[in-house]
Amino acid sequence: MPDKPMFNDLQALWEELTQSEEEQTARIRQQRFDERATDYATPQIVEDNYSDNEIYRLLTFRFGDEQYGIDVEIVTGIRPAEKITRVPGIPQFYRGVINVRGQILSVLDLRRFFNLSPSENKKSELILIKLENLSLALLADHVEEIQIIPRNTIEPVDTPHVRGVTADKLVVLDTNYLQNDDRLIIGGKI
Repeated sequence: MPDKPMFNDLQALWEELTQSEEEQTARIRQQRFDERATDYATPQIVEDNYSDNEIYRLLTFRFGDEQYGIDVEIVTGIRPAEKITRVPGIPQFYRGVINVRGQILSVLDLRRFFNLSPSENKKSELILIKLENLSLALLADHVEEIQIIPRNTIEPVDTPHVRGVTADKLVVLDTNYLQNDDRLIIGGKI
């Protein structure tokens, strides 16, 4: 039996060939969104069937070539880094504040907080997080995906704010330590 042609319907083929650039761009964009939605909705399978207390569920993001991960349980949203309002007299690692659905959040630049080199990336994204008594927007170059990492694959390092590093150099941040850092306390309160 011959292979099925890519287009079963000549009318559908004609419509695709005669689409304007805007229509093609919209169709391709919709296909990508659909593929991403399917990928995000598909749960990752941890090969060795680890229990929940033996794994980290991490949202991964990048600063240049460096990849970081934070507990996905504390993430409340992701959005483009637009309309950050600067505030005078705050520490350099705070970029300013944003308004998210009526709530004012401080934008924490982790690069500056960790004394890393400044970003050359023109587009950034914000990771909205909520800890026990702290809501922040973390500035990242690019948010990537959610990964499930077995805890026993993380090599501990002697660095504040870091739980460890994986074999593929994913830096796992310790958000509990971050929450209790004295530098985040302004005016005696978090």
